[in-house]
Amino acid sequence: MKPIFVVEGRHDAMRLKAIDATLEVVVTGGSNMHRDVFEELERLKETRTLVLFLDPDHAGMKIRKRLEHSLGPCAHIHLQPEVCTDKSKGKIGVEHASNETLKEALNRIQYADVPRGTLAYEKYQELFVISSNSRKNRQRIAQHYHLPMGNGKAFYQTLNRHAITEVMIQEGLNHE
Repeated sequence: MKPIFVVEGRHDAMRLKAIDATLEVVVTGGSNMHRDVFEELERLKETRTLVLFLDPDHAGMKIRKRLEHSLGPCAHIHLQPEVCTDKSKGKIGVEHASNETLKEALNRIQYADVPRGTLAYEKYQELFVISSNSRKNRQRIAQHYHLPMGNGKAFYQTLNRHAITEVMIQEGLNHE
């Protein structure tokens, strides 16, 4: 069964439908999601995979966290801000990504049924906390694996949620 894509706004939905008219999309309406939308997502989650395809900004991360906390594990698609920014308006969002970026993103859904705890915290600290290049390393790995950036603790949780191993991190850091 095809997944259902959850986006923030109707423009996001229109952009996805322009890429593939057969996609099923639910619009949250932003961070002030109406109770009816939330109830619809709860019903859909019982039989379908929900893919959270939200903007890589504060509001999008807040919605993503709220939905996953309430609905349980969901699949995800993450875009890096630089590939979905309208520089003339200074706005970030799925609706501003190119068709090519959206097509690529739709092919790299990160499903929630991955093993947890794949990276030891000590190794994480060595690479991303103690290192003088810790922020740069986090940025490189986030871009390489299309993950959201975050502070030290949040990024560790993201790496484990997406089953990013120490070997994968080394590959990502060595990739130019």
